Amino acid sequence: MAPRNAGPGKPTSAASNTAGNTANNTANNTANNTAGETVPGWTQLIDNLMAVKPAVAACLMEGLPSLDLKNGRLTIAFEQDKQFKVKMVEGQIPALEEAASKQFARPIKVELLLGTRGQVREIKEEIRRKVAPTTVEELARACAQDSALEQLVDTLHGEPLHEEDRDNWK
Repeated sequence: MAPRNAGPGKPTSAASNTAGNTANNTANNTANNTAGETVPGWTQLIDNLMAVKPAVAACLMEGLPSLDLKNGRLTIAFEQDKQFKVKMVEGQIPALEEAASKQFARPIKVELLLGTRGQVREIKEEIRRKVAPTTVEELARACAQDSALEQLVDTLHGEPLHEEDRDNWK
């Protein structure tokens, strides 16, 4: 585990320092809330990153965010077993800080916490469905918005082709 003074964006152990304990308590206190309630704009931030840094965005879905706008700090807590994902995000801190600063309209520094509670599975799945839906989910969403399409799909018992089968139908 990196020491607290490892520098901005470096993961710290929440149990090993007072500031980390504060962030850990914030993360634990908000763990029952959705990420959207904890940090308005979190899902949008992940969606924006999905277009330019999809691997980082996917890793962020595992984190539980806590935003201190007054001090310009976004703390993202990850479970201990997400160390690989934290390392991946850690390597992209400047891009993440730039995207967060744009999203929240002020300079934002990012702090990663490892070993604390991460994002709740249901919320992680909700975020994934919004920012990276499967083809089945995309078709269901499109059908929900277009009754003619829904009727056509129902009539034909249609379903999306798997990625590997699409080339055969071009």
